[in-house]
Amino acid sequence: MKKRNKPYPIRTCIFCGQKDFKKNLIRITCFQQKIGLDKRQCLPGRGAYVCFREDCIKKLATSKGVKRLARALRQPLSQETALALRQEIEEVIKRGEHGKG
Repeated sequence: MKKRNKPYPIRTCIFCGQKDFKKNLIRITCFQQKIGLDKRQCLPGRGAYVCFREDCIKKLATSKGVKRLARALRQPLSQETALALRQEIEEVIKRGEHGKG
């Protein structure tokens, strides 16, 4: 088995600032002006990371959270889109799909 010579990627949650391995965070991506959840973390485009803490997921649907996510993605974002993302993240967590890919 070949050894991994480079360090594992570390990313930061846009809400709490917690640093963690990329695989332990949720990636929200903006590609061709479409914003969505990147479950496999391999889609092209600008991405923002959110940790699985309940506080951070709840902040996603607040007006301040929408502004922070829009700034991170460098793309305008509506409250409805942010709410849909939050619901999608909650469904992924319920199904236990996070961290796979």
